[in-house]
Amino acid sequence: MNARRRMALSLVALMMLAGCLAGTEPTEEVVPPSPETYALSTTWVLAPTSLQLGEEAIYLLAIVQDGEGQWDAEISVLAPSFRPVDSIEWSETNEGIQLKFTPAQVGEHIISVNIVNTGVTELQITTNPLVLALVVEEPLEPAPIITTPARLVLEEPNAVWYQGSVEHVYTDSCILTYNVTNGNQGNIVLDEFGGWKILMDFTEATSSHTITTKATCGRYTTSSDLVTTQVLIEGAGDDEDGDGIQNVYDKCPSGIGENEGWRSNERTDGDQDGCRDSDEDDDDDNDGIIDTYDGCPTSYGWVSTPSADYDYDGCHDADEDLDDDNDGVEDVDDACPVGRKGWASNLYSDWDRDGCSDLDEDDNDDNDDQNDDNDSCAKGIVGWNADSSTDWDNDGCHDLLEDADDDNDGVADVNATGDLLDQCPQTPLGAVDVDPTGCAAIQRDTDGDGVNDLDDRCEGTPSGLNVNAVGCADIDGDGVFANVDECADSPARWSVDNVGCAVVQQPVDWTSASSLNGPMQVVPQFSFPTLNGTFNFQDRWTGHDVYFFMFKYTDSNGNNNGATWGQNPGKFIRNLPLNTHLFYGSFDNSYH
Repeated sequence: MNARRRMALSLVALMMLAGCLAGTEPTEEVVPPSPETYALSTTWVLAPTSLQLGEEAIYLLAIVQDGEGQWDAEISVLAPSFRPVDSIEWSETNEGIQLKFTPAQVGEHIISVNIVNTGVTELQITTNPLVLALVVEEPLEPAPIITTPARLVLEEPNAVWYQGSVEHVYTDSCILTYNVTNGNQGNIVLDEFGGWKILMDFTEATSSHTITTKATCGRYTTSSDLVTTQVLIEGAGDDEDGDGIQNVYDKCPSGIGENEGWRSNERTDGDQDGCRDSDEDDDDDNDGIIDTYDGCPTSYGWVSTPSADYDYDGCHDADEDLDDDNDGVEDVDDACPVGRKGWASNLYSDWDRDGCSDLDEDDNDDNDDQNDDNDSCAKGIVGWNADSSTDWDNDGCHDLLEDADDDNDGVADVNATGDLLDQCPQTPLGAVDVDPTGCAAIQRDTDGDGVNDLDDRCEGTPSGLNVNAVGCADIDGDGVFANVDECADSPARWSVDNVGCAVVQQPVDWTSASSLNGPMQVVPQFSFPTLNGTFNFQDRWTGHDVYFFMFKYTDSNGNNNGATWGQNPGKFIRNLPLNTHLFYGSFDNSYH
């Protein structure tokens, strides 16, 4: 009987203390919140994969930042020799990063962009590849230009100075040779200015001669020029037709001449070949192109070759021909000056009239800085520069003149009658959660708290409340903002921890004890039989719920709680917390 009374006292104490033991529990370890993060997404807007040596390489990397954070970029370019390229320029723009450099070597260059976090906020990167390859191709070097006199006139056989010059972008690569019809030949050494002067010996000449000079130049792509100089010795050699040109150089040795009252001169026989230009000579300037197809029939002292006359029109490309490939676009305006031959530039074949055939040469038909593969208006407005002010979404369509959806967010700028539809016509590229008015989450502030919806972690904040950087207020006034507050209804006058919870709101960990002998002690584990099994208190403990035990007992002195037991507990029970577990029991044989 005494054992039963001791157990009853223990359970009554437990009943009184249910849910009230937090003050004696050890303080719960504070777990610091996860660090804030921000994200960067990158897109290559301009990323050439090849160009010719001497051209400038320009790259543009668009960067969209989600969240607050600080970062920097480390940019490097490796030449084919795996040495870093020092002369690179890069800068931050409104879109992201722009890189410029001019390669000095032929071969594959490696461009690397490394984004480094410099702040305390953790960085998450969602990127396209930030390592690119650029193939630098051999340049298209222009053909050399040889300048020599068309003829040298000697009154009698004698020595003569033969001089001239050659022009080329790489003069040091030029190899010059000369060949004289008297069998004399050799190499010509150029001075630092590309000129030469050599003494030719014609003291034993019995007839006139021709000097043929050839220049072959180029570091990467070789081309050549060929010119002839006639050495005329007056009175030397036979002249069958008496036209003043010796038979050895007379292409019409028995043609029109003295009997017809004609003698060769520069006006009637420009190339001095002994054939009268008006009726005998079908190549008046002796350049290899007959007069019918010769656009420059009076251009003397050179021979048409693929290097010197790309389109074979009889005009020397370097100094006479304004349209080297004869496509109808002059070289100064021709982006492909030595391009495809046999076609004419017009609106059907060359939309932007840049001299490049749209079919197989031009990868940017409308010359808008956007290649056709990525151009939604490949044959659109011509001759404009695409940037954020003219082509916000970088789709190749001029925003003002041809783009119906400037920011490519799926909401048209205006309707058929011109009424404005897109309330945010310059939504950032790749922005998420665009609403029917064309505004992305980053552009909206639905609850009017000063923080855009993309960054707002507490949408629907009541008006008038101060919020933090992520749009969250302190709803329950405990000094902890809602994005961190795990107990949004903390009671007044209670201190809270770093996650906004008062001690009475925190779960009470189970702590075992050996006995209970006072009113404010930790309850030991106990169990008792029930109608359907055994009740183990430790197994039922949640740390939040209240366990209330009501027992009827009589002690050894005959005292009992009958008065309490006989009262109506209804009002008391109705006011218990909702998470209360209520138990009834008795420790004597009067239980019924």
